[in-house]
Amino acid sequence: MEVEGKEVLVPAFICTSVKDAITAAGARIVYVDIDPQTLLFQLEDLEKKYTKQTKALIFVHFFGKAALNTPAILDFVKKKSLLTIEDCAHSLGAKLGSQRVGSFGDVAIFSLTKNASNYGGGVLSTNNEELYIKACSVLKTYPKASFIPAL
Repeated sequence: MEVEGKEVLVPAFICTSVKDAITAAGARIVYVDIDPQTLLFQLEDLEKKYTKQTKALIFVHFFGKAALNTPAILDFVKKKSLLTIEDCAHSLGAKLGSQRVGSFGDVAIFSLTKNASNYGGGVLSTNNEELYIKACSVLKTYPKASFIPAL
């Protein structure tokens, strides 16, 4: 799914590198208000900010925990048919119930700079072959190995 020229919904509290990636993709950032206690989307504002130009939503798992409003967000994106991207940089290995972060959306991003001694780098996870091929083409490193779906 192309986002160039379209809108991407993000929480108002988000890392600069996420904003940079959206801009680099040619999309417009639409900030959604957050709950000041949890830093998670205010679901009412999420509904208000959605337009026909919205193509994707990025939600964040914070402080080593899965976003507690993940089920409500997933209901919203399913109704709107949005590409769903999880920012898992701060919650590597966290779970919501028995499901690990990084397995809820269409794409998950894990930054290794927050979890290890590493300058730059990270992991992109998806179980969607089309998105995988697109990501590889962006990186210009399409591997010879076949697509391996997430477990």
